Amino acid sequence: MVKYNWCIDAGNSSIKWGVFEDNRLLKCFQFRENPQAEEIKMIEENYPPSQVGYASVRGDLDWLSHAKAREFTAFEIGPFEVDYEKRSEMGVDRLAVAIGAKNYFQNVPAILVVDVGT
Repeated sequence: MVKYNWCIDAGNSSIKWGVFEDNRLLKCFQFRENPQAEEIKMIEENYPPSQVGYASVRGDLDWLSHAKAREFTAFEIGPFEVDYEKRSEMGVDRLAVAIGAKNYFQNVPAILVVDVGT
């Protein structure tokens, strides 16, 4: 059975849920509110996860009770310098976008990433 990696960004305005296989995005789901049990069951049945990583600014994550779920923090992501007064206050989603851009454009010496949140 194929196992997938889930990356979930529970932001202020929506929840973005990416399903990956071998670093390739296969499917993306977006929810305005917390996903319902039947939606989660459908994703899990079609894309059983081997790993689940998430970043959240929401307080209510009861729906994300998967045993393999692991929260990403700003201190764990990125082996690069961040020119931000307090790294702990920087959204982990901003760092994830920078890492994704660097991975995608590996041979480009300088990359400008614009991340427009809520």
